[in-house]
Amino acid sequence: MRELFLELSRRINGPEIQAYLWPWQLVLGSIGILLVAAYIILFMKSSWFQVAFGADWREFLTFRAFGLRPRQRLWKKIRKRLETEKEGERRRAVEEAHHMLKEILSRMGIAGGTVAERLKNADPFVFIHKEALLGVQGAVENILQSSDTGLSQEEAERIIRAYEQVLADLDVV
Repeated sequence: MRELFLELSRRINGPEIQAYLWPWQLVLGSIGILLVAAYIILFMKSSWFQVAFGADWREFLTFRAFGLRPRQRLWKKIRKRLETEKEGERRRAVEEAHHMLKEILSRMGIAGGTVAERLKNADPFVFIHKEALLGVQGAVENILQSSDTGLSQEEAERIIRAYEQVLADLDVV
């Protein structure tokens, strides 16, 4: 029996079979390396990996909270809308700023139905500039409820500046 295994091993490891298997080893080895590389790349691009490991490192290295980039892009878009001459774009900028702050306040868990109520219930040490925003909330409510209300460039700038101050208190912009 031992001689049978030795003979079989000698034939398998013989130069003629190895010469025949060399191209197959090369092809299958290359495919294996490509699959491992694809697995690593896809794993690193997955949202789970980015949240589990990448978020902490990104926060540490950039000194910014994870997930602020989409809000910063939205704020740039709001600022760009404000620069146009169209009243509809200015109105849309105010609406987007309002909804952005409303979402942030609800994620923070601050109680209240409207932005003004939530700001009144918020910690005064976090929101240093909340009085400026509370001062323009009447105009913002008119803009949100009625499309007939006129919105001048100066008024829109004043409203957006108040939102920007509050969002700067939160380190969002």
